[in-house]
Amino acid sequence: MSLVVVGLSHHTSPVALREQMAFATDALPSAHRRLHKQLDGAGVVILSTCNRVEVYVHHSGIAEEVFAEVRAFLSESKELPEAEFQEALYEFDGSEAVGHLFRVCASLDSLVVGEAQILGQVHDAFLAAQAAQTTDKVINALFQKAFAVAKRVRTQSSIGAGKVSVSSVAVELAVSIFTELAEKTVMVIGSGETAELTMEALRDRGVRKVIVVNRTPERAKKLVDRFGGEAHAGETSQLA
Repeated sequence: MSLVVVGLSHHTSPVALREQMAFATDALPSAHRRLHKQLDGAGVVILSTCNRVEVYVHHSGIAEEVFAEVRAFLSESKELPEAEFQEALYEFDGSEAVGHLFRVCASLDSLVVGEAQILGQVHDAFLAAQAAQTTDKVINALFQKAFAVAKRVRTQSSIGAGKVSVSSVAVELAVSIFTELAEKTVMVIGSGETAELTMEALRDRGVRKVIVVNRTPERAKKLVDRFGGEAHAGETSQLA
């Protein structure tokens, strides 16, 4: 039996590649089912966030064969030759795969160590896999244990002290440079969860002039309808 993870993250790949490899929320159910079927009913969870795309699999086959199957699945799903993303991938099996998931859930592998969003993102990914009926007893037990470990890390250490996220750190860095942001005009690139958290942090700092740029203008408009500002269409990978 093999428990494996195949993925890429901010540690191994640029923003443009992570955007290409990401799965939209509404695409995850079919993606889970396709890989589940491709792997003859293996337990599958796909995690896709701004900073990582990871596939967790519990399968009766040999780890190297499962790695190859997942690479082929990613290539077909994203319409990219494996050669364009393989060097950015990491592949773990057994205890290394378990340890990796535990570190991810505890935010020890995050761009900003201690950020709280990743635990909710992993939980959402697990629930999406359960809804698609692609988990099994081992996957269920693994993720429940990972959630328990992450909560223990947060309660028994100071890793989560303060309100820490990539967005809050970025805004605090801007404050350290400009001192006062209230009268500044700020551009936010993208309209996902990170952009939403950034808008919240900017609002807390009194910023009123915000321009949101996103490749889908409708999503940018939803964000500015909530927080205020101007919405513009643009190719985020070229701006980042």
